[in-house]
Amino acid sequence: MITPSSEMYSDLREFGGITNRDAARTLISPTACYGDMLLSSRILDRPFLSTKIVHAKPGSLGASCFQDFGVSSQTLYAHILKNLGDADARERASAHYAGPAVQRMCSALAACGLDENIYTNTVRRIEAARLAAESDRGVLFLHLFIACGCLGDPAAAALSTERFIEGKLSAALSTQSASAANARRTRREPQGPRRVGLLRIIDGAAKPPLHVVSTAPEGTVIGSLANGADDIADVDPSVSRRHLRVWREGGAWMARGLGSTNGSYLVSGETREKITIEPPKSERPADEDWPAVQISNSDMLCLGASTRFLVMALAD
Repeated sequence: MITPSSEMYSDLREFGGITNRDAARTLISPTACYGDMLLSSRILDRPFLSTKIVHAKPGSLGASCFQDFGVSSQTLYAHILKNLGDADARERASAHYAGPAVQRMCSALAACGLDENIYTNTVRRIEAARLAAESDRGVLFLHLFIACGCLGDPAAAALSTERFIEGKLSAALSTQSASAANARRTRREPQGPRRVGLLRIIDGAAKPPLHVVSTAPEGTVIGSLANGADDIADVDPSVSRRHLRVWREGGAWMARGLGSTNGSYLVSGETREKITIEPPKSERPADEDWPAVQISNSDMLCLGASTRFLVMALAD
C-alpha cells in the first residue's frame, strides 16, 4: 500500500541518494520506544524497518517517535545536496520538493483518504514567504515533505513547518495577497498531473465518456479522422482531420496545432485568459511555426467553431 511514509522514504532514496536505514536514523528519536525496546534499535532489523517504519500507516507512529523536524530537514537537505554533487544541486533540490515531490506526496495522501489540499496550500505559502535567505526555501519544502511523510497528517506537517519558519527563520507563512496570487497563476506551473483526461462539453453540459490522454511520447491526436488507438474523433464538422495533438513532455502537458483549418485556443481554468494555440489558417502566415502551449487541470480546449474539451487531472 502506498502511504505518505513509503513515498517519503522512496523519494529520499531515489532522488536524494539516502538509504532507508540512514533516513530512519536521522528521523527516529533515540528515546522513542516500540513495545519494550527502543525504536532506534530496531532500524537494523530489515523486516521491521520496512513494515513498521518505511511503510508505516498514517498515525501509527506518533510525533514523539521522531526527532525535531527542523533539525532533521536541515540534516537531510545537506546530505541530498552532497549526493546530487553539482553546482545546481540547491536549485534542483528546491525545485524537486516544490514540484515532483509535491505530486508524489499528494497522491499518497489521496490514496489514504487524506486531504492533499492542505499540503499544496502550504507549499504555495512557502513559495510566497519572504525569507532572508532564498536558500532556506528548499529546506522548508523538505521540512513539510518529511513531516507529512512521518506523521501522515498534512495539517500537523503544516503546523510544524509554520513553527519552524517563525521560530528559526523569523518569517511567516501568511496568506498571499490577491494580486500576488493572480500574478502567480499567470505563470503556468511546470509540473502537471501524471495523467489527464479530456471531457467533451456541449452547450455547457458534459458528454461522456472521459477520453484519457495517452502518456506515450506521441500522445493523443484530436481530429475528425484521427484513428489511432488513443486518438479522439468525437468532434464537430469544423475540426480538421488531424487538428490538435496533446502529449506529456517532462513534467507538463502540452497542446499543439497540426495545421488545422479553423485553429484552436485555450481558456485558462484559473484566470479565464484566452491563449491562442494555433490561429485559423486564414489568419496565420504560411511559414510561421506556432509553439506548443502548456495545458493544466480545468483549462478548456476550444477547437474550430464549437468543439470544446475540459482538461481534467486524473488521480493515479
